[in-house]
Amino acid sequence: MRWFFMELLWYARGENAATFEFADDVQSGDELFAAMLREAIEAGILSAESSQQSIRRLYDIFHANYLATLAYQPATLTSDVTLLRASEGLPPGVDFAHEMIGTMFDSESNGWDTYVTGTLDVRAVPGDHLRMMVDPFVERLTAELAHAVAASELTTQTAGR
Repeated sequence: MRWFFMELLWYARGENAATFEFADDVQSGDELFAAMLREAIEAGILSAESSQQSIRRLYDIFHANYLATLAYQPATLTSDVTLLRASEGLPPGVDFAHEMIGTMFDSESNGWDTYVTGTLDVRAVPGDHLRMMVDPFVERLTAELAHAVAASELTTQTAGR
């Protein structure tokens, strides 16, 4: 639940989301969801009219994705892959979750070299794992993505001749 809540608050609080702690008197699941709802409303993530059921639904989706991640067994990719890798890696507080499920976030290729038999082009983009998707970093990410798509299309056209 802490991992879910930290990710929920990340865009509103940044790295401070990783240091959030529930009050000592919050013990049961219902109390945790009520506390999460209050914080999410205060952070502007959910509207003031949101119910505890809305935060539970968000958690259920997060939990289902977590379980799917644990069960997923990637297949080998025989095509070329471009990896847009955050130059700052994982933000503080997020690494524990990735360590828990065994991702290879700390390798130069984030573990993709294990699954790609084609060319693996790793391109560093500014920001960390979460901030690379928001201003001011998303502009560079978009440019790198556009470059990778254009290069892929050129390769496809050249191969077809």
